[in-house]
Amino acid sequence: MSNIRNQRFVLFLVITAFLMGTVACATVATPGAVQSKSESVELGSAESVRVTVDAGIGELFVEGGAVGLLDAEFRYNIEELEPDVTYEVDGDTGRLRVFNKENINVIPTGEIESEWRLQFAEDVPLEMDLNLGLGDSDLDLSDLTVTSLDVSAGAGKLDLNVGNQTLDRLNVEAGVGDVDVNVAGGKIGRLDYSSGAGSTRIDLRGAWEDDLVATIEGGLGDLTVIVPRDTGARIDVDLGIGDVNADGFRIDSGAYVNDAYYDDGDVVSLSINVQGGAGSVTLEMGE
Repeated sequence: MSNIRNQRFVLFLVITAFLMGTVACATVATPGAVQSKSESVELGSAESVRVTVDAGIGELFVEGGAVGLLDAEFRYNIEELEPDVTYEVDGDTGRLRVFNKENINVIPTGEIESEWRLQFAEDVPLEMDLNLGLGDSDLDLSDLTVTSLDVSAGAGKLDLNVGNQTLDRLNVEAGVGDVDVNVAGGKIGRLDYSSGAGSTRIDLRGAWEDDLVATIEGGLGDLTVIVPRDTGARIDVDLGIGDVNADGFRIDSGAYVNDAYYDDGDVVSLSINVQGGAGSVTLEMGE
């Protein structure tokens, strides 16, 4: 990691500790030699799996390609950042958890090295609960079979590629940092997004098989929402502090709509409620 990124981690950790009232009992940790750890988990008799990832400090990468249920590689240079993996099967449901062995209550004095690389099986239905800590996260779920997804971000850049999925729900709570979310259509029962501080880009271009109802709450920073040009979209914007840029959209009863919204032959539509925070809101159409 760069020195700037490491300094940011230390600063975020100190701020978090103050907010949680734990500075008085936090310990100072000196980074040591980088350690590596590998974990592989077999699916067993489970037909679906509930996945919980509780990330601490560092970079997190998630993608498909596992031989079994999970193939994981870890690197860390502070003992308290050592990860652990547990898995159990109850009936036809597996429960997989990836987390730090110890509660992170330390203030590091040097450069932090912490990296989690998680590969999951692509053909196993997964309910995913991803709790991100302090650090950048690159989550490419496009090759996975995700049935529900909850993402809670801490501080750091978040790149989330959901792909084309059939999801009961998609919920993202962003923290501090820039966010890029890509959802390439499919079926989603409900999409909810809330932003913390940082610029946000949500790209909904793709082949939608059913109507989408979405709520997008902006925070401190500019917000961009991209919808497909050939799928009917109606976007209601409740503006906070900032301007709305919506080139190519019409205004219908106070909402922004595209031309496809009036196509009687298009039975699928996107209904999006945008609640602006402090920053501009930009609406775009793409192919």
